[in-house]
Amino acid sequence: MQIFINLEGTLLDVRDRYYAVYSDLLTQSGFKTFDHATYWSFKRLSFEERAIVTRSACDGFVDDYLLEHEHLIEDPAYLMLDELQPCVIDQLSNWSQNHQIYITCTRREYQPLITQLEYTGIH
Repeated sequence: MQIFINLEGTLLDVRDRYYAVYSDLLTQSGFKTFDHATYWSFKRLSFEERAIVTRSACDGFVDDYLLEHEHLIEDPAYLMLDELQPCVIDQLSNWSQNHQIYITCTRREYQPLITQLEYTGIH
């Protein structure tokens, strides 16, 4: 059997990375940010990044933010903030004995992805 698993959120806890990029970009531009819990409450309610930033900053900043966010979200320094979800390696190891495992993601940059997979032990 084949098992398809999404990397971000399922295998990796990405909350700190996403919040750090949001917080750093807004703080550097002089805007006040939501706290970590509030930011993630919006994300869990399926608010797009644009909608969250619009609530934190002026409209003229949002497009610049989104461009920079796209670049920074895969920056190796921010990727280091991701953590494995509990028991991921053991579960993947168990499944791989009898199944083909495919990890899916929407990353644009290949090398930082491979580095992260190796660093976390998923590769």
